[in-house]
Amino acid sequence: NWTKPYYPETFQTKTHEYQWSVIARHPYIIASYLWNMFDFATPMADRGGIPGRNMKGLMTFDRKTRKDSYFWYKANWSKEPVLHLTQRRNVDREKQETSVTVYSNIGMPKVFLNGRELQGVRKGYTDVHYVFDHVTLCDGKNRLKAVVSRDGKEVRKPTRTRTSISACRVSVVLNCFHTNWNVMYCLPAVYCERRAFYV
Repeated sequence: NWTKPYYPETFQTKTHEYQWSVIARHPYIIASYLWNMFDFATPMADRGGIPGRNMKGLMTFDRKTRKDSYFWYKANWSKEPVLHLTQRRNVDREKQETSVTVYSNIGMPKVFLNGRELQGVRKGYTDVHYVFDHVTLCDGKNRLKAVVSRDGKEVRKPTRTRTSISACRVSVVLNCFHTNWNVMYCLPAVYCERRAFYV
């Protein structure tokens, strides 16, 4: 939820993915805007565990880290080649089974987990959104690599993640939102302590 101290990047990413897909399918919407390019200071906020910081930017406050939502729009809007594996900063995971999401505006990616090619890719919300469901991570370090063949060359995007299966207090929350078109959508989330895992 936008006002809670814990504000995971995945929450922001899923919100942008869904909202842009709705706008893209409705050409009669003549204007929309992104809020906001960068995280920014605001004295009343306590989001993301950082007092006085609004964490809704596409990039971090220091302008050093481009979040997944930044690459979402770049893949959808830019002619510049984009191949991006999401959730690279979500390195400690409590669940072994997850989904792997790739943004690619240069073709359908192949994704490899620890050297083994994943199967069962499906299209996400737009033509640049690819999702591999029911991916089982190994305990410990995992290596993911996305590859697209383009003009006879391989474009690669590697990343690492860890799986840390441990006991924790679990709660399930249904975060619901209203769009400008009076459409409500909900994202179910499983919280392990203060970490959210969208299902």
